[in-house]
Amino acid sequence: MSGNQALVLTYHRVASGRDPFGQAVTPATFSAQMESLRGLAEVVPLEALDRPERGRRVAITFDDGYGDNARIAAPILLASGLPATFFIPGRVVAEPGEYWWDRLEHLHLDNAPSVPALTLAIRGRELTVDLRSAAGRLRSLKALNRRFRTLGLDEIDSLVEQVRVRLDAEPTVPCDEHAVLTSADLAALADQPAFEIGSHAFTHTMLSALSPREQERELVDSRRTLEEATGREVTSLAYPYGIEGAYDAATIEAARTAGYARACTNVGGSGSRRDLFRLPRRMVLDWPADAFASRVRDWFRA
Repeated sequence: MSGNQALVLTYHRVASGRDPFGQAVTPATFSAQMESLRGLAEVVPLEALDRPERGRRVAITFDDGYGDNARIAAPILLASGLPATFFIPGRVVAEPGEYWWDRLEHLHLDNAPSVPALTLAIRGRELTVDLRSAAGRLRSLKALNRRFRTLGLDEIDSLVEQVRVRLDAEPTVPCDEHAVLTSADLAALADQPAFEIGSHAFTHTMLSALSPREQERELVDSRRTLEEATGREVTSLAYPYGIEGAYDAATIEAARTAGYARACTNVGGSGSRRDLFRLPRRMVLDWPADAFASRVRDWFRA
């Protein structure tokens, strides 16, 4: 084993119920994972990984700013004595409301559409999906999510509205499961010394889809909004989506210019040799504690 081993974990939601994108961990499972993690490595704040030290160290992060992060995950973390970073889009403060992918979920899964298929033109390419079965509607939801996320927010909003019209559906109604952090939730997280508030850009747009100037505005506006809302300096960033192609050289330059000290991807990896603006992370799913522990050990060995 090498002297310095570092691992960053990614969570999104800690919640029960419908989870078509497979990103939620149930409260009971999350609690068991945290208990297991304590015996696998030293759990440290994300910024601690800037400094190489001996031994296995893990940082816990959350993306997207869902309300369950404050109401469910935070109490479990505090009870376990574990630090975490919460990456929050600035729009959560400025314009709370459901994300576009949650609105798409409502349109596809709340009720069976009255049409057998959906045809949609996305930048000149026509997509037709079969909606006659529950499995077909789930495939449609995932297919549209993959295609929409590479677009700008205005274009996405227009396409979501086109989906609603073609499905002859009523406007979506926000639900508690998709609720983002309230101002009180954000303040409660920021009041805890063990928790760091990080930026997830402003609108959660894939940054590589934007011009360099637009990218810089996304990152500057988010950092300023979160600092004004919490009274705490924001120095950590997670690129929205974080996969290969979701960020580019202009993104990294914009992050440096905006004053961030580090930035996380969702590209897997661990180890001691790290670019602070391409920090790898491993996404955690709803695995039982023993399977989670096995994954963590494998990630350290990778």
